[in-house]
Amino acid sequence: MALTDQFLLADSLHAYADSATLSLGLPWFRSLPWAAISGVQIDIGDQSFETNQVEVETPAGYQPLIVVNQRDRYQRNADEWFVQDRHNFKVPAKLSVSNEYPVRVQFQLLMPNLFAAPGVAISLPTQASATLVAQSTNA
Repeated sequence: MALTDQFLLADSLHAYADSATLSLGLPWFRSLPWAAISGVQIDIGDQSFETNQVEVETPAGYQPLIVVNQRDRYQRNADEWFVQDRHNFKVPAKLSVSNEYPVRVQFQLLMPNLFAAPGVAISLPTQASATLVAQSTNA
């Protein structure tokens, strides 16, 4: 089984009136701080979204991913993306419920405790793609 097998599932894509969410699982074997996620790009159909356009659902509601990432970079007790948790990533995509869309998610995973050289953390390119049906949110 590849690390990305549980990352993007068949029911991951949900359509709202003015946005879409992707429910994503962490494609790694252990929890990582949010600061380990960088260079996010989400493609849904012909729409493309970069890190500064992505929000992530937190206990305090949706927050810009770049804010969550930077906050954790400077905190001693960083929030982590736990390996068993799925998180909703929101983008300003306009989708039609029940339509199929090619979806591609890619980013870098910066390994906080694995080093290629002294002071140089290993960064792993991560990518998954699938054709998904936009699910109704009933909201």
